[in-house]
Amino acid sequence: MQRLVIPVNESVALNWQQTTPEERTKIISIFCWIVENGEWKHFTPKTFAKLLDQLSDKAVANGLTPEILDEILHES
Repeated sequence: MQRLVIPVNESVALNWQQTTPEERTKIISIFCWIVENGEWKHFTPKTFAKLLDQLSDKAVANGLTPEILDEILHES
């Protein structure tokens, strides 16, 4: 895996610094999927909605149910 440096605004940097390693792994996975699939080239609200649908379909195909997602989102 290669390291990538991306300039971001201060708010993004501060939020990033407050994430857990698990959250960072999830964010990096989503970012990689977006870039790898070229989804960023045509980003509009409509294509973003399509992206979210595709991510949802992939999650369901990998066994993620609404109940499991809710459990993950409410972990402390």
